[in-house]
Amino acid sequence: MGDGYSGPCSCLLNCVRSWRERDRLRRHTELLRQGDLFKRRTFTFGFGTGHESTDVRLKPDFDTVLAWRKKSEGDKDKDWHEIDLNDIKTVEPKGSASLVMSSKTGDLLLELEAENGSVRDSWVESLQAVAEDVRLNPQARMAQKSVKDRMKDQAQRQRHLAKRTIEMQQTKKDAEARKARYLKETGGMQYTALAMANRS
Repeated sequence: MGDGYSGPCSCLLNCVRSWRERDRLRRHTELLRQGDLFKRRTFTFGFGTGHESTDVRLKPDFDTVLAWRKKSEGDKDKDWHEIDLNDIKTVEPKGSASLVMSSKTGDLLLELEAENGSVRDSWVESLQAVAEDVRLNPQARMAQKSVKDRMKDQAQRQRHLAKRTIEMQQTKKDAEARKARYLKETGGMQYTALAMANRS
């Protein structure tokens, strides 16, 4: 272990470290969920033409996607642009209050300017931590479906189960009706019993 502890002490120490790491990651995720306003540089035909106020945050109920939109746009879901945190390779500070996100292929994903250096630094740290966690633990993050999605899946399973139960009951009822009709038409099981007796 390297700490000089063994047995229950090392286990307790590992639990405390794990709890601290989860708490640190939770605080970073919460900062990204709350979102913030940044200035995003706009381009026309490859030339920087100015800045626009941009709302940036994690997509609601889905901690693996960073969403952003112009502040002036309405509250429509379609106005949000999305970046999968798994696609982010680096998040680096730039200048006094800017940050740059690059993709795994080296392409510029997003360049933002915060209101000051401390906001920028906390966002750089949080984006790096959460993006790294998404890369290292993809199953854990994908398991965090929104409550709405989980309820929707559960409702679909219940509908399917109810439909299947009704189908099985109807199939059983039809089979019993066919059996009763056959027994009535053939006079019951008397001929079957005679045939079995004649075999021996």
